[in-house]
Amino acid sequence: ALFGPHIDILSWDFGMTDGNKYFLYKFWINRAIVHPTKPILWNFDRQRHRFYDYYPGIGGFTFKGFDPQTFPDSQTHPNPASLPPAVAYFRCKNEAENQPPCNDHKFATYGCKKQPKYQVKWHPGWKAHLVTGNIFAYYLVMMLEEVLNDLLNEVVNKAADEDSQSEGKVTKDYLEALRKQDQQDLSDFLKSDLPKDWPTETDVSKLYRSKVYCTSAILPNEARYHGLVTETTSGEPVWGGMHVNFDLGVPHKPVPEALPDRDDIEPILTYDETFRQPCSEVLEIDYKDYFMVRQKDGWMTRTYPNAAELEEFGKGNNTREGMIVLCSRVCLWYKCEKEYVPLKQLPTNLTVEVDGHQVHQSKELNQLCEVISGDIGQGNENGQYTIKFRVNRPDGQLFLSSVIVL
Repeated sequence: ALFGPHIDILSWDFGMTDGNKYFLYKFWINRAIVHPTKPILWNFDRQRHRFYDYYPGIGGFTFKGFDPQTFPDSQTHPNPASLPPAVAYFRCKNEAENQPPCNDHKFATYGCKKQPKYQVKWHPGWKAHLVTGNIFAYYLVMMLEEVLNDLLNEVVNKAADEDSQSEGKVTKDYLEALRKQDQQDLSDFLKSDLPKDWPTETDVSKLYRSKVYCTSAILPNEARYHGLVTETTSGEPVWGGMHVNFDLGVPHKPVPEALPDRDDIEPILTYDETFRQPCSEVLEIDYKDYFMVRQKDGWMTRTYPNAAELEEFGKGNNTREGMIVLCSRVCLWYKCEKEYVPLKQLPTNLTVEVDGHQVHQSKELNQLCEVISGDIGQGNENGQYTIKFRVNRPDGQLFLSSVIVL
């Protein structure tokens, strides 16, 4: 749902948030490998590269960074402005971007009315990102060249050995052989042991490799861009992963009037406009949007997955494992609003029903997510659950980031 069904390469770049929580990286690897396209995995941390050896049949690449000393020093260069954009004013003395005059060229304002957020000394500037992007692009070109050379050699060698074979048959046979190798790699991976270092006592074994549906409000999110989450018209891609004209939801202030006498209203897709920076260009695509349920709304109801999500992602077996994960929105610096009702307060300040049956307890997955399992069944004939939410605490609000069914 987040990255779409057609991933070729998936990159991990969460060092600032994950730190040494390697169990999260192992979880990420397992979810990535069972994706239908079996993407190449990239990471930015040499400590995590060793985990590739734990799982047979996966393709991984570790970017270990670049040495600023290999760049010309813009303090001593006779004409630094003549250098390529990613090189000019990148290195001054022995540092990247932080010594004068490089620090004056580190960030761009992009037509913002005030200093854009997150432009601080310990964050890399746009030149560092551009260099990294160029390295990735070069890697892709090298891989493409290698693949084409392998294919050419296969065609030439087979044609020489078997004059009667056409080039079309040779390439078709080669493709079939590669697909068989893919299937063998996946089979070998699925036989490998699951990680056993999740820090809570909740049994998470089904989460690593089972088929899941994730309905999420966060961005970036291909399912939101294409109107699947909201069952509305698709947005339009522009550049750099940006999309426009998709359903943004409603701003957190003011929100729609409550309709407490109806229980068929879905949780309200909501965004915090204070995080959208007032600039002439879009600066970022990462937003912690959420689905809101207020005490004054009474019951709110949604089907998971909805019809659009099921049609897009529901190919194959739709038998459920009988597990649902509910996740709250991340609060800024973990300081939540006074109205915030955490999922841990179920079933006192929060009531949840699954297919008409009240949930009486949940188990902690992490600080933000709770697991519902046990007697919740396997949904309807399509594997869909109807989930109802009600906040019981006066003036309380539930901020749902994601709902995952498996």
